[in-house]
Amino acid sequence: MEANREVYKADCHVLEGYGQDAEFLREKKKEIFSISFNISRTDLEACDIYQKIEDTVARYGLSRDQVHIEITGSALNDSSQAMVEAVQHFHDLGYQVWMDDFGSGYSSRKPLAL
Repeated sequence: MEANREVYKADCHVLEGYGQDAEFLREKKKEIFSISFNISRTDLEACDIYQKIEDTVARYGLSRDQVHIEITGSALNDSSQAMVEAVQHFHDLGYQVWMDDFGSGYSSRKPLAL
């Protein structure tokens, strides 16, 4: 899937499932927890991931503070200027961006600031 640059479909499916779950919980008057949503450098290159996320957030009435964008540390290292621009774009849209170093033995789970 990643070789075909279609990993964004799986990532969008995760967010779509979260939106459906949040809608169900809202109807039941239950608490809705936030989601930590991973994106890769491939997501940024293969589609307009910003619009896909915005569309899903709007469709399910989610607030941007419920959706935390996680970008891997290795993706930040691969193309630092492109990732800096991506982080800034997500910030401009109102999302928190976290750095995920899963596999390196450390995951900050803290907002990534520029």
